[in-house]
Amino acid sequence: MTGMTAALGAAAFLRGGVDPAQWTWIAAGLLVLGIVSALHRDPRDRVLEAALCALCGYVLLQVAPLPEALVSWLSPEAAAIWRGAGRTGSMPLSVAPASTVELGIRLAALAAALLTARRLGWLFRDQLWIAAAPVVVVAFLESLIGLMQFSLTRAQPVSAALSASGTYVNRNHFAGLLETALPLALALGITFYARGATRHATSGRAALKASLWFSIALCLLLGVVASLSRMGFLSTLGGLGIAALAATGARDRGGRAGAGGWRTWWPAAAIAAGLAWMFIFLPTDALIARFASLAQTEELGEDTRAQIWRDTGRLIEAYPVTGAGLGAYEWALLKYKTAAPDKTVDFAHNDYLQFAAELGAAGSLLLLGCVAVVLRRVWGAVRGARGRRNWWLAVGLLGSLAAMALHSLADFNLYIPANALAVAWVAGLASSEAMEQR
Repeated sequence: MTGMTAALGAAAFLRGGVDPAQWTWIAAGLLVLGIVSALHRDPRDRVLEAALCALCGYVLLQVAPLPEALVSWLSPEAAAIWRGAGRTGSMPLSVAPASTVELGIRLAALAAALLTARRLGWLFRDQLWIAAAPVVVVAFLESLIGLMQFSLTRAQPVSAALSASGTYVNRNHFAGLLETALPLALALGITFYARGATRHATSGRAALKASLWFSIALCLLLGVVASLSRMGFLSTLGGLGIAALAATGARDRGGRAGAGGWRTWWPAAAIAAGLAWMFIFLPTDALIARFASLAQTEELGEDTRAQIWRDTGRLIEAYPVTGAGLGAYEWALLKYKTAAPDKTVDFAHNDYLQFAAELGAAGSLLLLGCVAVVLRRVWGAVRGARGRRNWWLAVGLLGSLAAMALHSLADFNLYIPANALAVAWVAGLASSEAMEQR
């Protein structure tokens, strides 16, 4: 627990972990934790472990020297690039092996973190909040830094439109960490409130604990608003909405589903109304202005982003089976790049497109297999029976994953080490045996 918390905190407060030299030490620590966790693995469920090992093995295959004939069959474009560079006989599938090795080490570290978090979920299955709290606390501290930045800039009229980014390089990625932790903070507050509630009253201690977590959730939400990240704000609301809607159809302990007619639909209507209220009244004037000028930003215009996606589509067509190599996106895109000719395009600003371009169909299927195992477990916990010991936390975990899944449609949060580590932690808890606690 301490090691995982230190790794996440270090990655978040060191600019999101984007400095390779700093991340290397964090990754080494995570790999050690993964090895220790593997020695005490739960023998009853090896599917996710096998899927992660297969994915890491696939990335290793991308940098392994393979016969030229095999590479020509699997990836003609990669073979042509290596022949043009004067290499024959044996060659890798990746067009940038050094970058693939770097991202492969990151992937292995994240896989180790996921399995370690999964182990923590099992160890703290009766008090799962202990295993989830560090993610919320790190994000909360980051949000305080961001809110201080926002307050200081707001005090000066010339800087009123500046956004909060905490210790991160980019405000969108700052919002990504906060949106991942927000549903968990709310779930923790509801959990403590529900445990202390009786038919006629709620204990003072339970109310105090619940108020603490709700206050943290409020800080996280305000931090997202202060970031002025449009997709971060929309993803936050979307993640909360998806979790809430999934929870409304859960069965009770007796196995009965929700009642029919208006009793089924009014919770969904109430959720929609609440999200609409938040969308209308929470944004600041600066955030509203950013929504009003979608195609004109100081970062990357929406037209340019769409053009990058089209270029990425051609890249995917060129490397359909095995991909260009994990982390090789920037180099492989050069041949197909038409967007932002005066800028370096090292990310697709859509995690799904970039994974497809780098991993190909084979690697993407392995990645989807890992995701499916996680979602199957947490979805089953949410929809299974309301009132289980960790039910509200399961709802929060689902909301966290949903928020990041939505944000990944227009950004590259999963390529930011700190955010990817937070998601791996959440995914580990979501796929743990604690989700089956009665």
